[in-house]
Amino acid sequence: KQWYQRRVRGRVRDKATALSGWCEGMLVQLRSDNILMEQGRQITKNLVWLTLHAETDGSYQRKNIVHKIVALASTEASQSPKITTKREIALKWTAGVCKVLEQQQVKEILPVMLTVVQREMQNTDCAEISSLACEVMDYLRTRYGKDTLSVMLVAAGRLLAEKRSKRKREAAITAIADPAAHAKKKLRANVVKKEKRKEKVKLLKAKQYKKA
Repeated sequence: KQWYQRRVRGRVRDKATALSGWCEGMLVQLRSDNILMEQGRQITKNLVWLTLHAETDGSYQRKNIVHKIVALASTEASQSPKITTKREIALKWTAGVCKVLEQQQVKEILPVMLTVVQREMQNTDCAEISSLACEVMDYLRTRYGKDTLSVMLVAAGRLLAEKRSKRKREAAITAIADPAAHAKKKLRANVVKKEKRKEKVKLLKAKQYKKA
């Protein structure tokens, strides 16, 4: 009996190790700056499968996968706003995961996933990604109901507020501890803002041209 139990535990550990390795492999692909459309579709499917089979506790946790994917999407939004590949994958992955997991199973992870959906719904620089985010939100509303989604959205709002507050604290500490690094970071942020303003002007001109 003890031999059998050790063998079962060994198999469970082997499965968790394999899943963890596959997950890291998918995340390495997602970090790439040259993801082709077909690759994006396959990465999305693989991430949905991995999230579905992840453990709720232990070394290979579902919430860890979610946090990593959301972090990659957030980094793309802040550092490469013109590129939307990772955010598109994150949005489709969100819909895919919610399609296969029941309400009780997504209770812990959905607020984190919703931070991407909420942010991209308000994206005025890219109509396509904003439209996709709205579609995902409509699907979630149908899937889990208005009341449940409202509770999740409140939790997502708290997470976003906490992240902003943390960034401000970190920026204040960096400004004191390393003024040069803080100045470089501020300069990069200003460049991104400038690029976003240029894109908005282009979009407005394009809309005006179409109306004319």
